[in-house]
Amino acid sequence: MPAYVERLRALLHKVNLDGDELMLRITGCPNGCARPYMAEFALVGDGPKSYQMWVGGSPVLAERTGFALKDRVPADNWEATLEPLLEAFKKGRTGPSEAFGDFIHRMGETQAKALVA
Repeated sequence: MPAYVERLRALLHKVNLDGDELMLRITGCPNGCARPYMAEFALVGDGPKSYQMWVGGSPVLAERTGFALKDRVPADNWEATLEPLLEAFKKGRTGPSEAFGDFIHRMGETQAKALVA
């Protein structure tokens, strides 16, 4: 987990969102015990060195689940899938108080998936 947090921080820095935070959850188990589906950004193991990516959960615990954005995201390169969403967030958020999960929820599943297609 610490390596993934560092990678996320590096990506936030790359897209000039240094001061922003995202609720990140990672688990190798699809049963939901770690509550990944409620995070703003989550990686859920779906195979060897592969994750299902979830986005759009609530930044406040237990208020809203996200949605499955993409399956079979390589563990070595999940940043490439997340980066277009972070760029859209930077440009389209309503203000500095809008969290990433709230932005993605407002954007909607169809548009978010189109950005990473």
